[in-house]
Amino acid sequence: MRENPGAKRAGGSALLVTVMLLLMIGLVGLAALNTTMRDQQVAGFQNRKRVEAHEADHEQEHHRDEERRAPLSGPCAMPRHIALDPTLRSITVLV
Repeated sequence: MRENPGAKRAGGSALLVTVMLLLMIGLVGLAALNTTMRDQQVAGFQNRKRVEAHEADHEQEHHRDEERRAPLSGPCAMPRHIALDPTLRSITVLV
């Protein structure tokens, strides 16, 4: 019995096409993984930036609160209390 040589070639070309398709699908999968990893990096950078901005805002607010609560003293201090004498002979300024 003789085998048909055309049938062998058809089987070999089907195998070659199948292997090429598998390689293409694998490359698409690797590209998708690479894109996903880059997206995660960008999300991490954005999260870090948002956290740093939040910390900076909190720090500024904390310093503003400390400045409001700090006692004023020195030549540039604003008076905290002014007492007027009813006879208008003296004014007492408490700093």
